[in-house]
Amino acid sequence: MQLGVFFLGNVDMPDASAGPPDPLDRRYYQADYVKQYDDLFAYAKAAEDLGFYSMWLAEHHFQHEGYEVIPNLILTSAVLAMKTERLKFAALVNIIPQWHPLRFAEDFAFADVVTRGRMICGVGRGTVPRESTALGARMGYNDSPNDQYNRELFEEQIEIIKKAWYNETFSHRGKHYTLPADGLDDRGREVTSLTLVPKPWKTPVEIWQPLTSPKTYHYAARQGHNALFWTMSRPRLRQAWDLYQELYEEHHGATLRKGEKRMLVINVTIGETTEHAKQIARNGTTSTGSSWGRMGGRSTTWTKTARAFPGPESRASRSRWSRDRGWSGRPPRCARTWPRSRKSLASSA
Repeated sequence: MQLGVFFLGNVDMPDASAGPPDPLDRRYYQADYVKQYDDLFAYAKAAEDLGFYSMWLAEHHFQHEGYEVIPNLILTSAVLAMKTERLKFAALVNIIPQWHPLRFAEDFAFADVVTRGRMICGVGRGTVPRESTALGARMGYNDSPNDQYNRELFEEQIEIIKKAWYNETFSHRGKHYTLPADGLDDRGREVTSLTLVPKPWKTPVEIWQPLTSPKTYHYAARQGHNALFWTMSRPRLRQAWDLYQELYEEHHGATLRKGEKRMLVINVTIGETTEHAKQIARNGTTSTGSSWGRMGGRSTTWTKTARAFPGPESRASRSRWSRDRGWSGRPPRCARTWPRSRKSLASSA
């Protein structure tokens, strides 16, 4: 088992709580963002010294409210890698529809080369309309037309990224991209294929994807992407955990070991006392959960065979579940609780 640490990239919020200000009424400024970026160096150094395997960050844009203020995870990871020696760096997640696929493939490969294989690739479709539309994408939910467009674009982009990574030369003709352009002349020669420079340091690239809807479960399993699950109630988590394994084995004809190709994000809060830690968790999850709750969400969908695809509970309810089930306390209490919960989950895989 490998353990990583995940930082959303929120600025310091000493007044975080259930009370005012409303999460979307918050506003922070350059000095607050710079402090968060400076703190990342200390977090990365501490994570490596404590023996963690990886450090995960979240991509978001235009968040003047102070929630998730890291806009470029590849650049950030490469810089942090220069200040550490072993720690791997990962995205939860790179929002692919907000990138040109070749620029993403190129930037990730370059970072993987200069860090000598310390990059982990997390991919997703996005959650925030304000940033998606400003960056040329569309954001929708529950299989709406915008949601369908976003998924279609994302899947074509992933196809292009993998072609670029895994082939000496490549070309692509699809609905959204023609690469290279038809009839392209470059210095007197017709261009019929492209070569990505450089290629990733390690191939195949380790790819993780959050699973939140039936189509995504099938797509990630078919593509062989690793499954990423956020905190949710244990019955629902067991269902999600087992469902991905079942779909992966259907698509690939290979049996997964317990927990293989799956990861769980768990909220943990440490304080001077259990009550102190719970109060910190209460304030943080109330404020952040309220902000997330404004983004919309996807509902659980049932198949014709009445098998539930375990779509997410609301982000706020998942955070409250994690907060209220003993993941807050002094370090010895958290250390005792983790092995019990890990064993419970592993037994269902």
